[in-house]
Amino acid sequence: MIRGEEPALGTPEPPRYGSDAPWMGEVVIQAKHLLVWLAQLSQRYGTPIRRLDEIPEEELQLLAQRGVSALWPIGIWRRSAASRAMKVSAGDLDAEGSAYAVAEYVVDEQLGGDAALATLRTRAGAVGIRIVTDMVPNHVAIDGRWVNERPELLLSSAHPPFKNYRYSGENLSAEPGTAIRIEDGYERGDDAAVAFERRAEGSLQYIYHGNDGTNMPWKDTAQIDYLNAEAREAVIQEILSVARRSDIIRFDAAMTLAAQHIRRLWYPARGTAAAIPSRTEFALTDREFAKRLPREFWREVVERVEHELPGTMLLAEAFWLLEGYFVRGLGMHRVYNSAFMAMLRDGKNAEYRTILRDTTAYDPELLRRYVNFLTTPDEEPAAVGFGIGDRALLAATLAATLPGVPMLGHGQWEGQRERYGMEYRAPRTSDPISADHVERYDREIAPLLRARHLFAGVADFRWFDAKSSNKSARESAYAFSNAAGSARSLVIALNSDTAAEITIQHASPAVAPSSSLAGVPASPLPASTIADRLGVAASAGDVVELRDAITNRSLLVSTASLMRSGLTVRLPAFGRVAFWGVAQHHSTASEPWGDLAAQANGELLHDPVAALAALTSGGTPTEALSARIEKPTGTTATGRKRVTERKPTSGESTADPRLLTTETPAPPEAVRAIAALLGRAAAPLRPERRATPPAPVATTLPEVQAPIESLRDHEILVEGEHSDLIRLAAHEIDRVKRRAKRARRAVREALARISTPGGDELGD
Repeated sequence: MIRGEEPALGTPEPPRYGSDAPWMGEVVIQAKHLLVWLAQLSQRYGTPIRRLDEIPEEELQLLAQRGVSALWPIGIWRRSAASRAMKVSAGDLDAEGSAYAVAEYVVDEQLGGDAALATLRTRAGAVGIRIVTDMVPNHVAIDGRWVNERPELLLSSAHPPFKNYRYSGENLSAEPGTAIRIEDGYERGDDAAVAFERRAEGSLQYIYHGNDGTNMPWKDTAQIDYLNAEAREAVIQEILSVARRSDIIRFDAAMTLAAQHIRRLWYPARGTAAAIPSRTEFALTDREFAKRLPREFWREVVERVEHELPGTMLLAEAFWLLEGYFVRGLGMHRVYNSAFMAMLRDGKNAEYRTILRDTTAYDPELLRRYVNFLTTPDEEPAAVGFGIGDRALLAATLAATLPGVPMLGHGQWEGQRERYGMEYRAPRTSDPISADHVERYDREIAPLLRARHLFAGVADFRWFDAKSSNKSARESAYAFSNAAGSARSLVIALNSDTAAEITIQHASPAVAPSSSLAGVPASPLPASTIADRLGVAASAGDVVELRDAITNRSLLVSTASLMRSGLTVRLPAFGRVAFWGVAQHHSTASEPWGDLAAQANGELLHDPVAALAALTSGGTPTEALSARIEKPTGTTATGRKRVTERKPTSGESTADPRLLTTETPAPPEAVRAIAALLGRAAAPLRPERRATPPAPVATTLPEVQAPIESLRDHEILVEGEHSDLIRLAAHEIDRVKRRAKRARRAVREALARISTPGGDELGD
């Protein structure tokens, strides 16, 4: 089942994906209702914040620390005065004009104008955040510039669409010599008229409201006529103007302008009824329609933007099963994936798993082109749809780790439940921030978003069908692996309110990305197992260690068992793991990794190195920060003392504070210093994000004389996380030199020599 793969109308042009800039695959978008956000910031900082260039530096830094790399301020353009007047007359005295009734594509003067947007773009770019702007191509405001100056570009009739329409209400136009009135019944609220009246000197038109065929026209808008070539060119010029002021353009309701829906809504085939009442009389033959719209509008937009402003990302809000067509047929860089939100929220796990599996087998590049979200400005907030707690965190984890662009809604991080209207100036309810929700997002989701480069690719993406004795668990389990260079990742999530034991072994069939565009059968990839996807080899060690990014703990499993029977994990209700570190260990008499794995029995360990030391020392060494010795109750097969995890005392937080986004990232010098102690050259973990990435500088790294196996998958995984970095350094020193305490002291001294503020401290 592939969503949206049918051609839109007639014979489509050859399929193609849009040309991606390198940053587009890893972007993370944060949506903010701008006026509401400014009101919230004013309250938080105790001073009026009304303009785009007044957004505090601390807020931009906070977004960057959370892993956000694109900010979408909703509602920056000049709004319709008529839209506000309608809402006020209907009793909403605090309303502003709708953010999607755009009078003109200039930044509203109250927000600081275009200069303030340019300043925000520069400041945000300095911390690695790009700017997303809205474009509403289907329609303009009922009193917008085009209605006043270029009404010939709008879809209109010389007579009222229905004979019973009457226009005797208030004039909504501020333009001298022009009168704009909506239909009386629509103004009263007892009808939904499809057109409004525009009177000017020597001119009378009945212009259609913007409409998507849902029997509720947007009464503060005017519909653009897309069979008018002059109108199409004028819209493209507006798009190019917007693109010059932002990095990403989101096209609202883009599906309404696919050729088949322009035809369905406004210009039906002869002998058929139009979806918009009164439009049947404007029916056209196929030849007439093709002559007036010779090619898809969106294909032309993509080509013009790529030619004139390359590097601009085009994002389509498209539904109606057109998702695949928009990115493969029309060349949009990204498209909304509403199935992600709806099916996870509604528990349609089997259906959505089928989509993921089938897409991987058809063309996984589609997955990379989707925008995955838990809410949109038109939907109920994430805290309403998914609640606050494990279920919400599970959905956020999938959004952060599946290929595709994660998009965060306003208030999602804070666990807020108010749904903001497009006319809101400020929040209208007492909607407290959930401190626990914020803490969990900071600890469990932010590290994943900051490491999007590990999950964004599709060349090595593989889907796994889970095995379980519980049918519901099988249908509710999401399991997939990925790779970025030598780094491997594996995510397993259980979207169910019942705990289960899950086993994965064989990857589902997959093809090479984009191979389906070649006009020949897709190129199947070789069958593989979970051991293959994790890079596990029998010769590399008899125990595999998998580090979970969410809990910062490790799972130890037998290499032989993994290769023979797959990987088994026990997950609680709405539980998930995101393994992003893979290491293998050889068991010896002095380092009994096999015994430790057997005693752990599938439980995740905070610090396997300390646990191993505790297992072999006959006492509790100072290094065993998260493990303790318990006397065995009876005879064990190993004859060794049993190791269990140290349980937190009452009131003690289980969070590792070094995983919170408020920490100072590990300086590159610290990485190199630790690597030098290990006898290994360290490449930079990852270039810092910038608005305009600098040209790469070629560097020659020293040859590694004695490579250390279990670091091979971690160099780009740690992503500045001191806790994992220190643990890995201690692990290798303990394994190679057998004197962990002295080696830890050497690492601490190396970090101290660097004298970088905010450097992490190593415990004894």
